[in-house]
Formats: sequence, C-alpha cells, structure tokens
Amino acid sequence: MKKDIHPIRKLIELGESQTLDFKFAINDSRKIARSLVAFANSDGGTLLIGVRDNGSIAGIRSDEELHMVDTASFMYCKPEVKLDKHLWNIERKEVLEVKIARQHSSSLFSVKEENNKEQVYIRIQDENVAVNSIYLSAWAKKHQDKGIKLSYTEREKEFLKLFESDEYFTLEELKKQSNFSTKDLKLLLINFIALDFILIHFFNQGIYYQRNNHHKALENE
Repeated sequence: MKKDIHPIRKLIELGESQTLDFKFAINDSRKIARSLVAFANSDGGTLLIGVRDNGSIAGIRSDEELHMVDTASFMYCKPEVKLDKHLWNIERKEVLEVKIARQHSSSLFSVKEENNKEQVYIRIQDENVAVNSIYLSAWAKKHQDKGIKLSYTEREKEFLKLFESDEYFTLEELKKQSNFSTKDLKLLLINFIALDFILIHFFNQGIYYQRNNHHKALENE
C-alpha cells in the first residue's frame, strides 16, 4: 500500500511561488512582516518556517521563533495581519505553517521599517516587492467609492502614444521621449494604471511601465 505523502512535503514539492514562501529560520520579525504584508496585499499565501530554500527540512530551532511570527504581525504590520498557524512534525522535526488569507481591506498593509517609515509590499512570483508612490496612488484611486473619472483630451492621447509599442519604459525614459513634466507623467500614469490601461512592473533592475494590450479600444477611438 502506497504511503500517504505528508501535507507539508506536498507543499514543499510545489516550490516557492506567488503563494508559497520558505523560511529557514526567523532571526528578524521585521523580515517576516514583509512576507506577511506581501501575501495579505496580493493573493494570500503560506509561509513554511523551518524549510530551506532547496526544500530540505531544517526544523524550527526554538520556541522563540513561534512567538516572533506573532510579533511580526502585531508589532511591525500595519494594520495587524491575521494569521492561521499550524505546527507540523515531519522527519522528527517541527515545521511551522503560517497561512495568510488575501485580506480585502480599504487600505493596503504596510511594514514599519527601521527608519520609522511605512513600506507597502506585494508578492510577485516568489519575491516580496516594495512598491512606489505611483502604485499606491493608483491603487487608492482604483478602490475609491466614487469611481474613476478621466478626461480623454489631446493630452491623454499624446500620453498613450508613448505606449504604441509593447516595450517597457521607466519614468525617466518616458520623460525623455515626451514634453511632459515628471509631475504630469506621474498623474497620467496613476490614472491609466488605475483604469488598467497601463501596467506597472517591478523588476530587479527597476520599475517599468507598459501598455495593457487588453485595453486598446480607447486608443483607437
């Protein structure tokens, strides 16, 4: 008879992803808070603490690590992120499973960083990514109760012409290719990102903007 695979082993075999993150150990509650916030702001997810990046079981080293997860949530997450924890025994070691549901809220969750500033993180593939002010303003505009109103004048048409190709552009590149000021470009980006006409991408090399090909109708009017 085939032996059942342990639930944690099933998760580990999936590998780190948009909704799954491995942590070898907890040495800093603030770092864990970034994962909690990123999951809460995105699609939700699961943290496996006591698992190495390669999927091998390390196990939790002390009871203190269990408490540091709660500390991460109530001390460094704003607002506090709700958690569902379960301690598993596997291969004679303990692995802590922390589930974070996608927490629909009127505002995004943020982390209290060392400089006393609040930073919002989202989950992109297998990474926690710090977002910029354009993302935050677009998110707020998109989720406001009164909806989004946008004038479609020559100004907006000129802006959209910058995205006639499928290329990615930084804010600086857009500024060089247009007569818009940085302030005007940011306002236009915020409006069109909120409407899903423009996509914002967070890459290791920087933040880029691209036309959303699912919304080309407005450009063709």
